[in-house]
Amino acid sequence: MIALLTKDLSDAESIDFQLQVTLGEQSLLNNPVQVTFQRQLEARIVVDVQGLLIPAPGQLIFSLTRDGKPDASWPILVRKVSPPEVQLQFFPQPINPILPALK
Repeated sequence: MIALLTKDLSDAESIDFQLQVTLGEQSLLNNPVQVTFQRQLEARIVVDVQGLLIPAPGQLIFSLTRDGKPDASWPILVRKVSPPEVQLQFFPQPINPILPALK
């Protein structure tokens, strides 16, 4: 997940967030994320989420909360796709040419 965050002048230099990923009412991930603004009003964060199992189609929501209150969220619609169909193709057998007999 990549996010560009902005802060007010009155906000602290370092802010602790919770990254939550939900699918409907089901919580799939809940991890702390610390953002350090390094004397800037904007900060970019990159969170590597590996092995996130999405059990069903629905609305997947990535959200950042601070002090239990949502600050930002990003909904993603997850659709179920059917597996690819296997198509068997039979190719005609090659015909061996009849060679004239050598005498």
